[in-house]
Amino acid sequence: MDATLTPGRHPAAAPTRRRPWWGRLRRGLAALTGWAAMLAAAASLGAVALGGEAGIRVILLAALSAWVAPLLLAAVIVLALGRWRRSTLAALAILTAAVAWMPPFPHGGGHAGVPTGQGRQLRVMTQNLLFGQADPAALVARVAAQRPDVLALTELTPAAARALVAAGLATLMPYRHVLPAPSAAGTGLYSTRPLTEPGQIPGTAFRAVRARVDVGGHPVTVAAVHPAPPQLPTWAADHAALAAAFGPGIAAGEQVVLAGDFNATTGNGPFRRLLEIGLVDAAQAGSWAWQGQSWPADRLPLPVIRIDHVLAPRGTVVFIGADGQGLRVIDRGPGIEAAHLPHVFTRFWRAPSRRDSGAGLGLAICQAVARAHAWQLSVRNLEPGAEFALRFLTSNHREP
Repeated sequence: MDATLTPGRHPAAAPTRRRPWWGRLRRGLAALTGWAAMLAAAASLGAVALGGEAGIRVILLAALSAWVAPLLLAAVIVLALGRWRRSTLAALAILTAAVAWMPPFPHGGGHAGVPTGQGRQLRVMTQNLLFGQADPAALVARVAAQRPDVLALTELTPAAARALVAAGLATLMPYRHVLPAPSAAGTGLYSTRPLTEPGQIPGTAFRAVRARVDVGGHPVTVAAVHPAPPQLPTWAADHAALAAAFGPGIAAGEQVVLAGDFNATTGNGPFRRLLEIGLVDAAQAGSWAWQGQSWPADRLPLPVIRIDHVLAPRGTVVFIGADGQGLRVIDRGPGIEAAHLPHVFTRFWRAPSRRDSGAGLGLAICQAVARAHAWQLSVRNLEPGAEFALRFLTSNHREP
């Protein structure tokens, strides 16, 4: 049966329930907070994508990239509580992409590859003295408590160097190689072990010193470094100078530890390029890298980023595994350059960076033996390191 409507009259509409004002306020605040966190994270990711070195604003945004994952996670939670479904999905998608592209724990450093308690150990501490104004007694007490083998100091002034000796640092660490200077330009190395071959690293705006210590019968180069802050034009050049000074030695197998105030994080391109010579940030060597934030320690109640680092060589521990199908040999070193991979098994071929003696026949002989037995020998790069795999192929599984 059809309904008849009287002209000028309409059927009564069902009453609508309006959210209470506090519910609307809660949703509005959730949207505002969630989108603000998403925009901040997106700005930092964009700065990293741009290299993190084009202008002071980009540099600072990229340096804050350690906060990207926490910001996006907070956005997901806040938007979900505010029942903004599409915004929640958008924040979750950005979070997934960010974690896949830039793993935050550890972010950019990788792991050292040295099992805990194994291998030669060298305990290194670094401290920025803030224009020489740090409390010498407090620093000496911290050294006594932490018991490092090597202490790297930046912004070491002549007055601070004298105050540290008076406070008893020379008793705890009797060996030193220091180049104090006014303001922020001085650095120094203090050690419980003899320091040999002391020298200065050329090419940086602030002074940087280096020396060698003996660790279990093996020499290790240690350096106290301090690239200029990003407000100065030499910031990127200082990082490049350090890479040029230590890159060839690391490629040849030299053990190097750089410690100091780098004025950069893994979000900044110059610092990442320094890591690429074969170094890893020691604070990011484990599964949890959210530790040791160091800047700005003098302006905020809590520092928000870490610009002070101890960089150590990537581990060279070798793992050997075997099963019914073959053998695998894995190392956690810097890996093999992609351009060199096709030549690894070529007779008489040696990488240009090799400094040891040899004819370049070892891997070629291994490949010849494998082929003679109808086995398959291959190599591939890992992150980090490289893997050599030997497969024992049976007659039913031989590849053409």
